[in-house]
Amino acid sequence: MYQHYFHDTDLKGQYLNETQPNVYEDLKHAINREYTAICFYNDLTLLTPSEKTKNHIISIKINEQRHLNEFSNFYQKLTSYTHSPEIIDHCPDDYSQALETAFFHEQQSVQTYLNIADRIKNPYFKDRFKRIAADEQKHAMWMLYYLNESFQ
Repeated sequence: MYQHYFHDTDLKGQYLNETQPNVYEDLKHAINREYTAICFYNDLTLLTPSEKTKNHIISIKINEQRHLNEFSNFYQKLTSYTHSPEIIDHCPDDYSQALETAFFHEQQSVQTYLNIADRIKNPYFKDRFKRIAADEQKHAMWMLYYLNESFQ
């Protein structure tokens, strides 16, 4: 049903509100956030004491990789350019501190992606950003759960 919208040739007019040109910068920021999350979760798995938790964090990292790919493809479709992601934060060396940082990063991602969704007219991409924001909210919940678990 939404595939029609994805393959239209007038991408800029079709997908963006004309009054919100900063969506390109927002997309670059989203790409950076996802790339950072992938690197962050790589480091976090090294700190994680439980094998079960480590495996779950790896599955979250894989989910972040899908988000990165989707945002990168969206950016490329809109601009005809690729964005080379940059790391915007590093994982602390302390497990509890890393979980707390991850929680706050995920919460910030939720808000960022919902704000981007508000700027997009195309229903497919609006829905994708909202669904990715929901994924990020689930990730935040897991980080909070593991943080709470680390204090027991």
